[in-house]
Amino acid sequence: MIEILEVSLMKKVEIILFQAGICDSCDVTWAIMQSLAGIINGYVGDEIVKLKHYTLGDEEGREAALDMGVEVGPTFFINGEKHEGKETGEEIFEAILAKLDIDKSKKDAIRKSLLD
Repeated sequence: MIEILEVSLMKKVEIILFQAGICDSCDVTWAIMQSLAGIINGYVGDEIVKLKHYTLGDEEGREAALDMGVEVGPTFFINGEKHEGKETGEEIFEAILAKLDIDKSKKDAIRKSLLD
């Protein structure tokens, strides 16, 4: 019961990815984000990592990009912190973990579950 209460009080992590039209780096970044979100959400048993995806080639994506100062893809935001260009899966994972409102032991357990 206490664990469930802890999860419900955790701060959510919102990730927004902007993808340029045909962009291999963007596709890989999105796949990594989906995988990491699934692992983290599965570990805590709640959807604490939420994903949003925009394509710079459509109207909604262009409007959102203009509002957020995005010019190229891949560009993503983790709780408002901007990351521009290609990043490794490890860099993305660590950036997400840094935004999670959990103690170090739980972050280490999530890291271990990713490696298993």
